[in-house]
Amino acid sequence: MEIAKAQQDSQLLFKHRVYAFTFDMFMIGITSKLVMLTYTSFLKNFFHQLRYQVQDSIATGLPVIHFSVLMTVFFSYFFLSLYTSEGKTLGKMIFGLRVYSKVNPEIHLGLGESFRRTMGYLVCYATGLFLFALPMFRKDRRGLPDMFSSTEVVFEDFFNEHILIGEDKTTDREQIDLFDEAA
Repeated sequence: MEIAKAQQDSQLLFKHRVYAFTFDMFMIGITSKLVMLTYTSFLKNFFHQLRYQVQDSIATGLPVIHFSVLMTVFFSYFFLSLYTSEGKTLGKMIFGLRVYSKVNPEIHLGLGESFRRTMGYLVCYATGLFLFALPMFRKDRRGLPDMFSSTEVVFEDFFNEHILIGEDKTTDREQIDLFDEAA
């Protein structure tokens, strides 16, 4: 495998990364809210016969449960989508982005890379979203999840054209040359 030194528009890539991440956070928020609505509906329907004090003590514990649900959904969303979807979350799929391993770009993200990338997201989230702004100040536009996992985010088209250059990939020019020789 040979990694090409072709460039892509870093400003456009950064915009698409921000849009994709915003969409991913929206999906995480919606999923978390749906889980919490289901949980509160369960509590109201099945524990309505309990004394008011018991219901109140359950209700005061909801912020802790909500935080736990949010972190579980956050971790699961990024980890499972990166590991099972060839380095793409739902937002990255919509905006045509892909995460690839700088160590071994010809295969999909491994379990360790997906886990380290997700931990990078969690560290950024735990710092009050401040570290998500790190790519704005770096010349190479890499964020903490990129650094944790030795991965990079690129456009899907760029990945297919420039990152995967293997011996089995035949270019259009080679096919035309082969066709002209046969005639």
